[in-house]
Amino acid sequence: MQLDSLNIIAAHWKFRAAVAGCVGLLVFWPMVSRVVPLSVPLMCEILIFGLFAMGFNIALGYTGVMSLGHAAFFGVGAYTTGICLKLYGWPLEVSMLAGVTAAVLAGMLVAILAFQATGAYRLIITLAMSMVFYYISQVWVSLTGGHDGLTGIPTLKLTLGVTLTNNLINKYYFILAIFLICIYLLWRLVNSPFGKAMVAVRENEQRSQTCGYNTYWIMWWSFVISALFSGVAGALFLVFLEFCDVYILYWLMSGTVLVITLFGGTRVFLGPFVGALVFTLMRDNLSLYIEHWEVFTGLFFVAIVLFLPKGILGSLMDKLRPKASRPAADPATSITEEQVQR
Repeated sequence: MQLDSLNIIAAHWKFRAAVAGCVGLLVFWPMVSRVVPLSVPLMCEILIFGLFAMGFNIALGYTGVMSLGHAAFFGVGAYTTGICLKLYGWPLEVSMLAGVTAAVLAGMLVAILAFQATGAYRLIITLAMSMVFYYISQVWVSLTGGHDGLTGIPTLKLTLGVTLTNNLINKYYFILAIFLICIYLLWRLVNSPFGKAMVAVRENEQRSQTCGYNTYWIMWWSFVISALFSGVAGALFLVFLEFCDVYILYWLMSGTVLVITLFGGTRVFLGPFVGALVFTLMRDNLSLYIEHWEVFTGLFFVAIVLFLPKGILGSLMDKLRPKASRPAADPATSITEEQVQR
């Protein structure tokens, strides 16, 4: 018993040290990038899509709710932020808050419609609603710019007086700060009682209902929370590029975030971020030499499905974990079984 306690304490401190090391590496990345072939703009993109995928994984990986329309929330967050900056001249922070709010409202709308159905029909509704937002952005040219995209974003400046436009380092640290705050909130969420309830629903919805969980509202709110963090990522994407294109609302963007999430692993907290890192590096390097780089990305995805079914990070952690310490069952299953016995 005492040895087990010491092992738990050691693992806890190792985890803290690893987190501190990763945060320190990201903080000093502008200097590290001088000796590593991974530029600051590319790291900004990895942070944004990593956050997008981790937000998407709240619905997919933790609750088991599949969606083919998360590009809508990403795009609504980006477009609303840009429109508030360009047309209304709102401060950057207020514009981003408006973008996230719009993404949450869009998530609620889609959830109300999608959760009236189950299975493939729910998937079709999420996809269809995403395409509705896409076509609205095309038709409403006076607001969104149509196919030309949303251009003419004014100078981005924080209330504290820090200018982001034409200052890549300031922009990187702003994106990093928002990313770290969101990661902390996501970590607290998945380790909260609500997070445990999401996992229980994912493992066995009927058993969770027997235990007294309202599975409908758990799935509903996990979907909306997922839309919230997707909206944050979209707002950061607008800050990064200072431009919006209708492509970010297209169904291919929803497919991209799904592939990114599966790359890293859906049942590991940082799995989607690793997937964003791998996907972005593959795209950035392969596209330099191969016109149709998506073919090799597809083959790589097939290889992951066949040989690393838990994703890159999930399979790696599973192999590194000693067999004796591997749980016999998923924690969520154990929780629900204990509640049933009670």
